[in-house]
Amino acid sequence: METYSTISSAFTKSSTNAPKPRSSETTTKTVTSGTGTSKKKSFGLWETLATTAVVAVGGYAAYSNREKLSETLKWVGDHLEYVSVLADEDECQRR
Repeated sequence: METYSTISSAFTKSSTNAPKPRSSETTTKTVTSGTGTSKKKSFGLWETLATTAVVAVGGYAAYSNREKLSETLKWVGDHLEYVSVLADEDECQRR
């Protein structure tokens, strides 16, 4: 029984000598974790609905303007081809 009391006193001494966190650190961590959890739960549905609405509106806008979007993408491709020709120094020297 003496061994048990020696071991338990060793653990008791080490826990009392350990530095205690300041009360402001403990309060901040508790409030932050509590707030983060509650916000995530209460706004999860609204975030999902808002994201779905944005994707739906964006898809509709792209579909309704698909001809103009196609023309714009073609122009961008042609312009990039033109710029790549200008950037080719060897070809410019030959001309």
